[in-house]
Amino acid sequence: MAGLSSSRSGTESIDFSKLNVVLATHAALRRSGPPQALIEYLRNKAERLLVIVHPLLGVSDFESRALCYMSGETRIRIFHKTRGFSSLRFLLQLILDVFLVLLTERKADIFIGVDSLNAFAGILLRALRKVSTVVYFSVDYVPRRFGNAILDSAYFFLDNVCVKLSDRVWNVSAPMADIRRHQGVPRNKNLVVPAGVNLQKIKHVHSKTRRARTILFVGYLDRIKGVQLIIESMHRILKELPDAELIIVGDGPYENHLRTLVESKGVQENVKLLKPLPYDDLIGLMSECTIGVAPYVPVKQSYSILGDSMKIKEYAACGLPIIMTRVPAVATEVEREGAGIVIDYDSRQLSEAVINILENPELFENISKKAMVFASKYDWSSIFSKAFELTLKNDYGEE
Repeated sequence: MAGLSSSRSGTESIDFSKLNVVLATHAALRRSGPPQALIEYLRNKAERLLVIVHPLLGVSDFESRALCYMSGETRIRIFHKTRGFSSLRFLLQLILDVFLVLLTERKADIFIGVDSLNAFAGILLRALRKVSTVVYFSVDYVPRRFGNAILDSAYFFLDNVCVKLSDRVWNVSAPMADIRRHQGVPRNKNLVVPAGVNLQKIKHVHSKTRRARTILFVGYLDRIKGVQLIIESMHRILKELPDAELIIVGDGPYENHLRTLVESKGVQENVKLLKPLPYDDLIGLMSECTIGVAPYVPVKQSYSILGDSMKIKEYAACGLPIIMTRVPAVATEVEREGAGIVIDYDSRQLSEAVINILENPELFENISKKAMVFASKYDWSSIFSKAFELTLKNDYGEE
């Protein structure tokens, strides 16, 4: 398999101006991820980019939508409702993917399906000769996807079909690519396309000033993200550093529980919960803070074990020392590169790591510089350029 964190670019060998691309994905309307980064990368490069976006089950409930970019400009916008029972909704979304591409006059050079449902639509379209190359972009993978035996069985069946029949499989982490290898995916079609950062945009909005002793958590608010551990650690931190502040940015099903926990711990004067922010505002806030935390809970059903984390790299690109648990594979690299402190899921370890960094300016500066070096390897432009080079060229050797 080929890793794509290299800074070398392959765009010189690809004429994007003649490329007709379809990207089908599920997304949360107010959160960004690899699919949104890929859209930004392609919208001003591809001759034509058709983007089909469906709501994530249980996370967002907006209408499915399609946007067509021609030379960077949005030319059409189509809305279609796909609400209802999950199994029926999935079927309607699959039909919508196929129908929208069939409506187009020109054959797509490449169809990128984010998750197995969308990738399967690409496989059907290739059989109908409306698509040349199908990429299965696997941004998450978890043994128990839905907690429903029927849906889980369907999910695993479709996943196996897609990894075998897609022309290329893009995985966001090496552990995920290892699973694909055990599923029989050959090395030449099994690529690692990790989470990245928009270094140019971060550089543009980067703040020159930092708030004193400010801890930041950004992400979806559910139990397995571990934000409750930070709140539970605040009483120890405040004993040593009474002016320390925790800012939590995000929303999700755990939000009300977290607000109650803040009040029960009596730390409401030092903890702020903010709704998701526009990207530029979020990056500006990151660059003003002192530490970025990501205390993932070590549970088997966590998406984070096999996934990759954009926020870890965004923290690092903004110069934040990272404090995280040993759940996603990127923790090993953070520790090796000196970009942060990796801990067990333990309140005492978390509070000690925070206090150590906040009380030691030299330690902060040392880790901050190493964090930015670490993040510099993960520019989205370089990652996607190399992914397309390996996907569309005929020689698929390792780097």
